[in-house]
Amino acid sequence: MPDIEFSAQSLIPPNIPATIVAGAYIQPQLSLSTNAGLGNGSLRLQPFWTPKAFHISAIGSEFTAAGDAASLLVLAGYADTGYGFPGAISLNPGSISTGTGNAGTIATGGTPGLYMIPLGTAFQVPAGLSWWGGVIQGVTVTQPTIRCALWTAFSGASTNVPAPGITSEGYNVPSITGPLPNPFGTFPQGGIGACPRITFLVSSVP
Repeated sequence: MPDIEFSAQSLIPPNIPATIVAGAYIQPQLSLSTNAGLGNGSLRLQPFWTPKAFHISAIGSEFTAAGDAASLLVLAGYADTGYGFPGAISLNPGSISTGTGNAGTIATGGTPGLYMIPLGTAFQVPAGLSWWGGVIQGVTVTQPTIRCALWTAFSGASTNVPAPGITSEGYNVPSITGPLPNPFGTFPQGGIGACPRITFLVSSVP
């Protein structure tokens, strides 16, 4: 991993979940939007920071309009490398069907909504920085519309001179149409301005 020069903004902890207690659903609230153009095979991750580790029993996301019958949204969690960049995969919980074909782990019949994927074993979200998001797969014509949001204003890094007015709220790896990559990739990767909104169900706080 090359040296990365962090801006002052990147050293400020992101928005902290309002309440981390057993039974709470927590999710990002910044820049809430919908997006029908995240891209088939574009694995998009954004940073999440918490001052205290906690366990989750389910993880989910929302789509607001169905895509192709076989389309799905694969969710993903990655550990941080220690340099503010996604590293090894930490959670591969499965997928949410975003079409009528029920191709995902969770069948939806193509009915829009927020769907949670139960975890067989509670997963510990670590204190500090980790990375969360997902990738749309199974699209040939119509992408599903995904609810997007940000945990924080993130100072993405790049080896290129930033374009005027560009924003980067995380990183992506393209062409992920099969299993999730492990590790995520090597710096640099493309910056993103939209990421699937991830929802945690807190089961316990150590």
